[in-house]
Amino acid sequence: MITNTNATLTVPIGSTPDGDPIAVDLRRHPNLTLAGNAGCGKSTLLRQMAGALERQVGSNGKVLLVEGIYAGVEDFIAEVHDELRHRRSERNPDPERGPIALCIDDFGVYAEHRMPPEILTLLRHIANTGRVSDVHLLLATQAVIGISGALLASMSNRIVLGKVTRHIGRMFSNVQWPDVVAEAESAKGDRFSGVFIGSDGQPVAFTPLLPETFAAAVPATPRR
Repeated sequence: MITNTNATLTVPIGSTPDGDPIAVDLRRHPNLTLAGNAGCGKSTLLRQMAGALERQVGSNGKVLLVEGIYAGVEDFIAEVHDELRHRRSERNPDPERGPIALCIDDFGVYAEHRMPPEILTLLRHIANTGRVSDVHLLLATQAVIGISGALLASMSNRIVLGKVTRHIGRMFSNVQWPDVVAEAESAKGDRFSGVFIGSDGQPVAFTPLLPETFAAAVPATPRR
């Protein structure tokens, strides 16, 4: 279980057209999916998120960032799942242990072409049960083809970068999708870069933070 219940694990995302900051506390609302067309900035934003998490996990936590187009993704997923299983089996959790965040870029390519069924099972287990053990999942993808509906449903936070097109509509329910499209249309020409949908299901237009802003958005956790 999470040992430091008062601490947050914050992922800065950006700001609304009015300048209000948007961020996610993964300890309250676990997991995040980031989708959009090629060249929209998904990889950049995911790397910035990973960097923000690295400032918080401390020496006893870990942030793993891997691209789905390369070999070895299964090893990272298995490593995180093994750690999750170990944490869930502990009778007396270590109060000093830090969070684990697995960040996978180009996940859709991997899911569609190379992901074995047993690895999908591990990922779903991480997504569905990781929060209580402070284990979190962040996925960036160009398309959701090949990604199971059950895995998508376990993502509390969803981001669409760039143009909101129908091919990523599977990320949302039939009720949510018209609101996502309407929010994107209403924000055009107003520093709009994407739409964020949190655990409340309400879409909000936003512009990602600049890299230098990300660096200062989250205070570092002191190294022990």
